[in-house]
Amino acid sequence: MDDAKTIARAHVTRRALGLPGGQLVANPIPQADEIPAATLAPIIAQAQSQADAQGITGKGVTPFLLQRIFELTEGRSLTANIALVRNNARLAARIAERIEHDRLIRPPLLRADQLLLRFNPVLAIVARRERP
Repeated sequence: MDDAKTIARAHVTRRALGLPGGQLVANPIPQADEIPAATLAPIIAQAQSQADAQGITGKGVTPFLLQRIFELTEGRSLTANIALVRNNARLAARIAERIEHDRLIRPPLLRADQLLLRFNPVLAIVARRERP
């Protein structure tokens, strides 16, 4: 799925089917803001080595790595992370907008058990009893 409309439709369909769980949406950093992997990988490795050498463990690792990567990239990692957060917010807003748009122009989709009830009340009762 490569666009907000398709992602929104998948969400609405999953919900209508009564499927449990969530929906993972992967959204890349804008290309203009990314740090090439060839540049970033050795910086991350260096920061990890420094954390190990200094005995940093547990909850202290992430803040240490973020700070060292920030320093080693001269702030570009923070700029890249902010661009990623903004890009994620833009996509989330477009998905929410599509869900609301579809809700307003289409009747709500029926869940599977609602469809069963509409076409066969006995099957619907059995389906409800077998749900965990």
